[in-house]
Amino acid sequence: MDAIILCAGFGTRMYPLTKTCPKPLLKVAGKPVLDYLFSQLLGWQGLKSIHIATNKKYYQDFVEWGATWQGEMQKMGMEIQIHNNGVENNETRLGAIGDLEYVLRNGNLYNRDVLIIAGDNIFLFDLLPVWEKFISSSQNLLLAIKEMDRERLQQMGVLEIGDDNKVIRFQEKPQRPTSYWVCPAFYFLTADATRLIGQYLETTNSKDAIGHFIQYLVSMLDVYAYPSPGRRLDIGSMEDYKKANMLLAKSDGYSI
Repeated sequence: MDAIILCAGFGTRMYPLTKTCPKPLLKVAGKPVLDYLFSQLLGWQGLKSIHIATNKKYYQDFVEWGATWQGEMQKMGMEIQIHNNGVENNETRLGAIGDLEYVLRNGNLYNRDVLIIAGDNIFLFDLLPVWEKFISSSQNLLLAIKEMDRERLQQMGVLEIGDDNKVIRFQEKPQRPTSYWVCPAFYFLTADATRLIGQYLETTNSKDAIGHFIQYLVSMLDVYAYPSPGRRLDIGSMEDYKKANMLLAKSDGYSI
């Protein structure tokens, strides 16, 4: 089993901070954003490698950051791979779906189950139960969190969930959200699902928001949700970044 963390954006909404530092490596309460996620992923039974999708501008930053985790990962029988998609600026970016396809192809992962995560989230709850649910069920599984703010709902992937937690509908950034459940780009996908990415890209030019592929996937295969009462911090804007710093600084850092 492999994890893919999408970190190939240029973070233009957070300039000037991200002119010299990629958004997933910005420090929140003294630690890079990605450190919070890595501290959870390490040690998950069956997770053998973590792949980071990045661009040419920030590639060396991630290589240097990854080296700080290398020793601990090796002790656990895991490896980290940094994938440089060769893109130098925001105008020529591949988009999140294009980046995902690049890592799947470059890492020879198309025939394997994968965990896909956006690199700009900090989860304030234990993610291990979601992993254990996927391992035991072998279902396509999306993390679902409640969001009561309508404006934020309009900027996220919104899930309609049935009684059996099957995803009935997925809406990417809807103007009229039909649910309070959102998926913060945390997907467990089977090999059958990842193989559809190439097919999806042949039918559309929409390669940016990965939620568009999830919307397509729901129409093609059974996809289920894992509803969680937990909270997460989205480091998507300067305002969110400042709020995250304040919250985690007050709580003296972060731990599960």
